[in-house]
Amino acid sequence: MIPFCGLRYKRAVIYSLPLDRINTRKEKNVISNLGEDREKAYRGNMSVGSQRRLKKAFENLTEISDWKNVRAFKDIKQQDGSVKKKPYNVKFRINFITLTLPAPQGQITDRTIYNECFKPFIDALRYKFPSISYVWKAEVQKNGNLHFHITANEFVDYRWIRSNWNKQTAKLGFIKAFAAKHGHTDPNSTDVVSVRNDSDLGAYISKYISKIENDKRKLGIKVWDCSKNLKFKEIRNEQICNEVNEWIDDLIRENKVQVITTDQAVILQSPVEWDPETLPRSLRQSHKRYLALLKDHSCKYQTLYNNAIRGMSQKKKKEEEKSVPPRKMIRGVSGRYNIKDQLMFDFARFKTFMSYV
Repeated sequence: MIPFCGLRYKRAVIYSLPLDRINTRKEKNVISNLGEDREKAYRGNMSVGSQRRLKKAFENLTEISDWKNVRAFKDIKQQDGSVKKKPYNVKFRINFITLTLPAPQGQITDRTIYNECFKPFIDALRYKFPSISYVWKAEVQKNGNLHFHITANEFVDYRWIRSNWNKQTAKLGFIKAFAAKHGHTDPNSTDVVSVRNDSDLGAYISKYISKIENDKRKLGIKVWDCSKNLKFKEIRNEQICNEVNEWIDDLIRENKVQVITTDQAVILQSPVEWDPETLPRSLRQSHKRYLALLKDHSCKYQTLYNNAIRGMSQKKKKEEEKSVPPRKMIRGVSGRYNIKDQLMFDFARFKTFMSYV
């Protein structure tokens, strides 16, 4: 058994692998986790696996989002009735955006709202902020209306969000229905909250990941999704050497982490995010490479990485196929065709082939 240490968001996982699994595990995991190449049947609710993937996307978003100061504007009403924009600085890392419908949903399906309103809004958001990373989740309100939560790492003015969302919902008549009841066409259908500290971020993530709504109707669309760069799942695992072993011992001895023991692994839970400068060299290099790939919004390097892994696997498969003799008719001792020997021979070839798939 070979010991490994894998870095995760605010935790390190220590586990062991047998020698015969080390060379193939990384390739198979990366190929099987390419979400953009698979077709899914959306069930309209959150499974345990969906919650785990949603949490991973949130962690990836948090890891690549740094604190920064941005310049914003707020409206100040003057004595003469005019409105003046006053600039101010905001400490920003991640914001939480909520999009609701201005009027009752009625007979309009979730799929129609998703295609006609939400997807165009996301496209406009990505066009205005090409480097934005985001995670969104759809939910059902108490009144039965569909609404969306978006978590993004770009500062977006609340006026732009409201204007664009109302523009999209107007296509399906929601603004017209709102105006008929309230007498104006500018509903407060959006809400924007910025993260003030790390505890607020943790509370938000825990709330929306653990939120299971089995008592409400199932959605007719997928429940959540994220920007493509957050779907990358390269494994940040390194074999434990003396330097890594000393780093782990120091964390435990100085009570910097909480030790959680399971049947498969030992988890070191940290109250704060990992500082790359304090990590061992091997873990620091894999950690920086992982963050660089996550920040690659064009996904150019992710595609190259995935293609390289695919190429390695296909090359190994072709080499093995060449070494396996072609299918032939197996004859028994008497020289006659023996169906039992034939089936055993074909099954052996199939097992050899599937071991590299």
